[in-house]
Amino acid sequence: MTHRRRSGSGLLVIGAIALVAYLWAREQPGEVVVFAGHNGRGGEEFTGAEATTIFGGYKLDLRESKIPGGQAVVDVTTIFGGSQILVPEDWNVIIEGHAIFGAIDDKTRLPARRDSTSDLVIRGTTLFGGTQVRN
Repeated sequence: MTHRRRSGSGLLVIGAIALVAYLWAREQPGEVVVFAGHNGRGGEEFTGAEATTIFGGYKLDLRESKIPGGQAVVDVTTIFGGSQILVPEDWNVIIEGHAIFGAIDDKTRLPARRDSTSDLVIRGTTLFGGTQVRN
């Protein structure tokens, strides 16, 4: 008698992970992306953002934004996914996040003016994924 393996167990595991991720993520503030993608813009005045990405992608374009108070914070949690934050060339980027089996990369060029009054602080955690800040 031959036995055939059933491939449904893999789908069951993925479904269970997705359910747990969804239940956890819906309690998080800000944007939540699970098994999907999100493209956002910061608007004319940017004061901060929060995002959670699980098995998905998140992109925040701030290149046309200004920071009215001198400093803004983006709190981003990326798990098995990718996040990208695009900033103007005259902003200082300060990374205060942590990566576990992943990376948080600052790929920005140094501001032309060292006395830039706009600081963007990136906080959060990247787990088995990547978070990238670039111009």
